[in-house]
Amino acid sequence: MATTVISGGTDGLGRALAQHLLRAGETVVVIGRDVEKFKTLPATRAHFVQADLRLQREAERVAAHIAREHPSVDTLFLAAAHVVRSRTLTTEGVEHNLALYALSRHILATALLPQLSASPRPVIINTSVPGAPKSAVRWQDPSLANNYSWRTANHQSRRANELSALLLTKAQPRLKYVLYNPLFVRSSLSGDLSPVHRAIIRVLFRLAPSPEQALTPILDLLANPPRSRLSAYTRKKRLPLEVTPDDHAEALRWEALTTYLRTRI
Repeated sequence: MATTVISGGTDGLGRALAQHLLRAGETVVVIGRDVEKFKTLPATRAHFVQADLRLQREAERVAAHIAREHPSVDTLFLAAAHVVRSRTLTTEGVEHNLALYALSRHILATALLPQLSASPRPVIINTSVPGAPKSAVRWQDPSLANNYSWRTANHQSRRANELSALLLTKAQPRLKYVLYNPLFVRSSLSGDLSPVHRAIIRVLFRLAPSPEQALTPILDLLANPPRSRLSAYTRKKRLPLEVTPDDHAEALRWEALTTYLRTRI
C-alpha cells in the first residue's frame, strides 16, 4: 500500500485526507503539534510525528525520522498552517510566514526526495496558493524588517514555494509537483487573529465547503497526476504556469538563501 506524509494532518484538509487514506488501508504519517487531535484518527497504519514546523531544526528532525522509518514515500501533502498577521520572528530569527509556509516545506520536500524517488509515482501537493508576483521575494530583507505587511509576507512565502518546486522537479524529473489553492475551507482557524478578522472569516466559512467536500479535487490529482512535472491548480481549475530561464535562476537564489538560513541555526 502507498505511504503518504501529511504536514498539518490534524486539522482541515490535511486531516480529511488522512482519514480518507487510512480508511482505504494506506499508511499515513501525520506531522502536527497536537497529539490529542491525532488520537481521534483511525489508528491502523497511522503514524504521528509531533513538531513545530516554524523551526528549521524541527523540520530537519522530522524529515530524518520519517526517512529512517519509511524508505519509500509516495505522496507528500504540505498543508501546515498557523496565521500570524503581525511581523513575528521565530526563535531562529526567520519571519513567521517564510518559516512555516515556505522554508519548512522546502526542507521537508528536499530531505524526503530520496524516499519520494523510491516511489514509482511520486507526488507533492503543496497548498501554497500559486500566483504570487514573481518579484515577491525580498532578497536583501527576507525577514521583512522594513515595510512589513502581511500581504508582502504572504506573497513572499508563496513565491518561494514556486521556486522550491522548480528545484525539486529538476532534481527528480519523475516527480509531479502540484501547487494548489483550495480557496476557503472550513477549519479550526489556527492562528493569532483579531476578533474582527475571526468574525469575517467565520462569515466566509459559512459559504465554504467542509474539508471532506473540498477534498475531491485533491483525490483526483492523486489518482491522476498531471503529466507536467510542475502544475498549478485552484481546486479543479488548472492555472497557466509560465516558467522562464529567469525563474530557474531565481530558484538557485532561493536554494542559496535556504542554505544560508540553515547554517545560522
